Amino acid sequence: MSIFYNILVLIIGLIILWWAGERSVIYTQKLSRIYGIGTFLLGFILLAVSTGIPELAIVIQSLWSGAPNLSLADIIGSNFLDVSIVLGLPALIFGKIYIAKSDYIKAIFMFGLNVILMSFIFLSISLTIFHGIFLLFIYIAGCWYLWSTKKKIGLISDATQEIQDIATERKDRKIKIKIFFNLIFSILMTLIASKICVFFAIKLVKASALTFEVIGATILAIGTSLPEMTLSIAAVRRKNYSLAIGNSLGSVLMQGSLLLGLLSLFSKSPINLASIKWVAPFFYLAFMIIGFGIIFRRKINLFEGILLLLLGVAFFAYSYLPLIFV
Repeated sequence: MSIFYNILVLIIGLIILWWAGERSVIYTQKLSRIYGIGTFLLGFILLAVSTGIPELAIVIQSLWSGAPNLSLADIIGSNFLDVSIVLGLPALIFGKIYIAKSDYIKAIFMFGLNVILMSFIFLSISLTIFHGIFLLFIYIAGCWYLWSTKKKIGLISDATQEIQDIATERKDRKIKIKIFFNLIFSILMTLIASKICVFFAIKLVKASALTFEVIGATILAIGTSLPEMTLSIAAVRRKNYSLAIGNSLGSVLMQGSLLLGLLSLFSKSPINLASIKWVAPFFYLAFMIIGFGIIFRRKINLFEGILLLLLGVAFFAYSYLPLIFV
C-alpha cells in the first residue's frame, strides 16, 4: 500500500510542479513582451530559464536531500525529452517547424554547442567542481553570443487585442508589479512542489525495485518537461517557430550547463555519470534527426516528428525493460 501511496503523492506533486512551472512561463512571457525581447533570444535565454525552474527546484531539493543522482537523471532525461517529444509532438500535430532565415546561423551554432555539451557530459567519468565551472562557462558563452546578436521585437503576436494589452502593460506600473509578484509566487509553488516530488521519489526508490536514475530520467523528467512541451505546442500553433526552436535548444543548454554546473559545484562529492550513459545513444539519434532537419531542410517536418516520438517511446520502453526481469 505504501508504494501506491508514494506514487499517488508523487503524481500530485508533479501536477502542482507542472501548474506552477507553466504559470512561471506565462508571467515570464508577459515581462518579456513588455520589454520587447526578440523571439529566438526569448526562447533561448528567458523562457528556457523559466521553463527550467522545475528542474532547478529539483536540483536544490536533491542536494538538500543528499540525492544528487536523482537531479542528474532528471536533467538528462528532461534534456532528451526536449530534443525528442518537445519538438516531435508539435511537428506531428502541425506538420512542420520552420527555421527562420534570420535565425538559421544562430540555430546551427546552438545546435552544435548542445552536441558538444552533451558529448562532454557523456564522455566524462564524473562531475566535479572543475566540471561545474566549465559548464557554467559554456552557458555564459552561449548567452553572450545570442545577446550580442540580439534584435528587439516588441510583439510575439500581431493580434489587435494583444497589441493593446501589451501597450497597456507597458504603461501601467501596477500591472508590472502584479506580474512580477505572480511570477515570484509561481516560483515558490514550484519549489514546494519539487520538495514533495523529491521526498516521495526517494521513498519510492526505497520501497520498490526502481532506481534514482529510472525515476529521474522518466517520471520526474516528464513532469519537469511539461512547461517546455506546452510552450512549444502553443508557439508552433501560432506559427512562432523561432520561439519553439529557441525554447528546445535553450532548455538543453541551460539544463546541461547551468543546472548541471550548479549541481556539480554544490555536490558534497563527485557525481558518478556511469548510471546515465545508457541515455547517450538515444540522445545522438535525436540529434541526428534534428540536425538533418535544421541543417539540410531548415525545418523539422512530419517525418522527423514521427521519428522523434518513436524514439521517445523506445526510450521509455528501454528504461523500464529491466524491471520485467526483476
